Amino acid sequence: MKIIQNWTEIGIHAGSKNKIKARCPECNEQRSNKRDKSLSVNTINGVAHCHYCGITYLIDNKNR
Repeated sequence: MKIIQNWTEIGIHAGSKNKIKARCPECNEQRSNKRDKSLSVNTINGVAHCHYCGITYLIDNKNR
């Protein structure tokens, strides 16, 4: 699990959406299908999880 300060730190621009799919910054470069959006981001809970490499990102509570 990686704790981050905000979504832009990992290249996610969520805007006003609550749940989005995005490319995982951790594993996207090593994948054969670089267009696959394997990172599920829940902006309400401050959690993102990659369904390919398994990494989880968590927004630091003081920045929510």
